[in-house]
Amino acid sequence: MSQQQPGGKAVAILAIFLSLSAIGIGSYATFMFINLENSDSADAFTAQLAQVRRELASGTDALAGVSNQLETLQEKQSAALASLKANLESRIADLESRSSATSQDWIIAEVEYLLRIANQRILMEQDPRGALALFRAADTIIADTQGLTAFSLREAMAEDIAKLEAVEMLDKEGIYLRLSAFVSQVSELKQRELLYSPPSEEDAPVNQGESTLIEGITSFIAKTGNRITSLIDYRRNEVEITPILPPEEEYYLRQNLLLKLQMAQIALLDRDGEIFVVSLRESISWINKYFDPSHAATTAMRAGLMELMAIDVQQVMPDVGASLREVRLLSAGLQQAKDDQ
Repeated sequence: MSQQQPGGKAVAILAIFLSLSAIGIGSYATFMFINLENSDSADAFTAQLAQVRRELASGTDALAGVSNQLETLQEKQSAALASLKANLESRIADLESRSSATSQDWIIAEVEYLLRIANQRILMEQDPRGALALFRAADTIIADTQGLTAFSLREAMAEDIAKLEAVEMLDKEGIYLRLSAFVSQVSELKQRELLYSPPSEEDAPVNQGESTLIEGITSFIAKTGNRITSLIDYRRNEVEITPILPPEEEYYLRQNLLLKLQMAQIALLDRDGEIFVVSLRESISWINKYFDPSHAATTAMRAGLMELMAIDVQQVMPDVGASLREVRLLSAGLQQAKDDQ
């Protein structure tokens, strides 16, 4: 809403005042003229009329002077308004320029933060998938920013993204959950049962004909020897038979197997491939030695642990620090350009 200028308001008030004065003077002249008709003094009326004319001329001159002053005031106000407008336009342009530079500073700071977090994911957590997502987010921010020249930065980011894409992604969560499933199945493993079958006696040949006394004695001695030797079992260079464990020892066996599987989980989180493989190998050895190999739970757990043992959990992470160095150089260059202005 536009405001009325003080000069224009004063002119209107003065014009109204002069109009009222003119009306009053005219009324006074009319009144005097009427009185003149009723009197015989024409000279007095003439003198008074001349006085009124002089006062009217004086008022006209005063009005002209005030009008000139108002015109001068209006010119000064117009000049002052033009100067103020030019000053405001200059200040607005300066603020827009500073606002643009500040916006770029914020964008560079955000990109630097994302790249720093991505490097921490690689160095501390060895998580190439999370680092790759952060790199892509930072590259999208730069690509969507208008007026920001960052060719060297985007080139370094493209190289680091290619390095991360070349790393084989390890499903750490999936492996950990699979080991947890094996831990819950330890109680379902069936202990190995020992089966002993003595050597079977060969059936004695049936003599069709009459046997002599010597043949009878020889046959009796052979049968007696076979009977005696069947009571003794000689084993050489064969697999050692593991005795059946009592219940309390079986409990500790299962607990040790649980600890080995949990140790493999910890090694997985720490990316320690050696401890991971050793823990799984010992778990498989205990399963083969103490549990029924024909049982379904034993077969499934042994096959699953052998499959996990072939996975390399100790991956070599690439160096992706080039992008972080480039974004810091870009930030320093923008700050230097701002200081030079």
